[in-house]
Amino acid sequence: MGTFCITRIVDRPRETVYALAADVEGYADFIPGFADAQVRPVGKNRLEVVQRVRFKGLSARFRSTAELAPPERIVIRSHDRPFKDLHQEWRLEDLGEGRTKITFSGHYALGSARLERWFGRWFDHLVERTVDAFEQRLLQGTAPREA
Repeated sequence: MGTFCITRIVDRPRETVYALAADVEGYADFIPGFADAQVRPVGKNRLEVVQRVRFKGLSARFRSTAELAPPERIVIRSHDRPFKDLHQEWRLEDLGEGRTKITFSGHYALGSARLERWFGRWFDHLVERTVDAFEQRLLQGTAPREA
């Protein structure tokens, strides 16, 4: 099982950061390898997400759930292939003066030993690229898409 934790501080208000993190359908516009997503509300603060990602010529579609706790936290979970277990969490801390501390953490286990060997070594790099793209989007001031 792999784990990750990346922390960044951005000069953007927590509500702005949260809006971008919660706009999963917009991820394909700026996150490398994120192809598309369909989101369906399944309760007041819960979403079902079917997403497709591409990496090194391969494509995978999987289902996850997102639990929303605006504007502080988003927790994503999946047990759909290619994952045996995926847990990701965005934590957003208001630092005042329009600054936000972002912590993106989690763990994952892939569905087979072969996938773990092949993809596991790239996963940390992909997580880092995701957070880099997220931070860059915030710094560009690009607003999340309208719901």
